[in-house]
Amino acid sequence: RRHRSKRDMTAALLALGAVAAVADVTTPSWDYVPSNIKNVCVDATSTTPSGQQNARWVIGATPEGTAPSGGWPVYVSFTTDTFPVRGTESCGPPDQRIRKNFTGFATPVESMAGCFNTSAVTSVRDSCDDAMAKECSGAVSGGLMACASCAHKGPIASGECTQSEAFMWCEAHGGGHHEGGCMYDQQAGSLWDQRLKQFLLANGVAVVLLNPIEEDTWDNYAAAWVGTKSPSGSMVGGVDKAFIAATFDKIKSGAFGPIDVSKTIIRGWSGGAQLVSWLFQVLATDKAYLSDVKVVGGVMLSGGSYTCYNDNQPQDGSIPIPPVGTCSNCTEGGPSHCQDDPLCDSCSAGVATYCQQCCPRNYTEQYYADHPEDYATHPPVFLTQTSTVDNHADLCACQHYHDTLVAHGVQSELVLVPKEDESCFCVGTPSNPAAAGSPFAKKCNDPQWGQNCGTMGGPECCIAHTMGNANMVVPMTQFALKLTA
Repeated sequence: RRHRSKRDMTAALLALGAVAAVADVTTPSWDYVPSNIKNVCVDATSTTPSGQQNARWVIGATPEGTAPSGGWPVYVSFTTDTFPVRGTESCGPPDQRIRKNFTGFATPVESMAGCFNTSAVTSVRDSCDDAMAKECSGAVSGGLMACASCAHKGPIASGECTQSEAFMWCEAHGGGHHEGGCMYDQQAGSLWDQRLKQFLLANGVAVVLLNPIEEDTWDNYAAAWVGTKSPSGSMVGGVDKAFIAATFDKIKSGAFGPIDVSKTIIRGWSGGAQLVSWLFQVLATDKAYLSDVKVVGGVMLSGGSYTCYNDNQPQDGSIPIPPVGTCSNCTEGGPSHCQDDPLCDSCSAGVATYCQQCCPRNYTEQYYADHPEDYATHPPVFLTQTSTVDNHADLCACQHYHDTLVAHGVQSELVLVPKEDESCFCVGTPSNPAAAGSPFAKKCNDPQWGQNCGTMGGPECCIAHTMGNANMVVPMTQFALKLTA
């Protein structure tokens, strides 16, 4: 959500294996890693109004094989916390904080490093243990990434270890458990976010990941988007408008491989979901922006309209912005993280929700509120959220957005995590067929699982603010394939 408190946690990576066809989608191995990964430093400093340094890594991967004549369709993801890039080359401010201990494309198992005792999930064969001890013991002191890099070049490349075995060896020998165990994204469903990337690539959709200028921050409202003058007269903001345009220029240049930007899907989680909504507003009102890019759909996870959480008296340091629509009579102030309070969400129409927990009903973007006859031009959207509790967002953020689109005849798909899966969605509920294959589902059977969980999770908990869940993976892949066919 906009300017939510910074979090001390993480998201995910990808790795290589065979695929098997299931129904109308191809199911990739849990060890699949794309071979066509490109790390591109995109520098938009020269077109940023404030002149602020605006260089960031963008990480992309294209499917295996020969691209269609126009290039691969593309899923562009606005990430919440920065993905690191292996190597010594820098991009962006040297003091930029990066919490994640893995890169943009790694296996779902790798994305869970240090969390929920992952070293107990996968056993390591004696032959792999010997190979890792011989070749990579010296790399352990450099941390998880250094050990994993050694494994990729050595025992994995030679076939002595699988991806998962090598990663578990690195974790067990001192490379894991950064920042006290689980990171935010791991408990919010990074396992399934990574699994989705595997599915998209295995089914012919390229994936491009954009890092934020600062973790958990996107310019998803007007003042931040265009930039404003500070009291001293200097310009501030406008970084994402310039950076997103520069990134699409790189994509069109072929920097990530053959990609067809006329088949673009944009994705965001939490505040990133609001950026998706804001881009729908921008594309409807500024025809010159990204004029040669066609956004055919959006993906919004645990978030809704860019006008969610507007507040005249915000308590978290946000810029005061008047609430709109059914949130106009919201209760000013209120916490950014909220639970066990009837004012925590807008699901009940008669409740004056906290402004910082309120998403409007019957509203998506201001352009379509002013021109409802143009909803026929609104891109289709796929949304997913928990169903009974989300203590980091309005529980009905996705529901309200979905209902509004459906009421205006726009294609919209909503997947809610069922109540019976909410406790274990981040690892996979063992009885849920959609979670089949998750090496972490067995954690759900631990006696301590789901105990002592707060708004920021707990040692054996999922955080009720999903960035990924088993129920979304195949439907979202099908959604992407239908829109880009």
